[in-house]
Amino acid sequence: MEEVKVREMSIFDYKKKIAEAETKLKQQQNLYEAVRSDRNLYSKNLIEAQVRLLVTPYGHNHTVGVERPA
Repeated sequence: MEEVKVREMSIFDYKKKIAEAETKLKQQQNLYEAVRSDRNLYSKNLIEAQVRLLVTPYGHNHTVGVERPA
């Protein structure tokens, strides 16, 4: 009977560790998604800024073949 109680406690402890690991995994996934979202936003902003820099304030292009936005 004592052995059954010990095994039940072990099972309970393992289930608790699994639940904690799942919680930590979910937190890490959320952080990853936030970082990825920020990276995509900053990348988009960088590309837009680079495109704006290609056109001078006078409307002349720095590169051949790049047209000024309408």
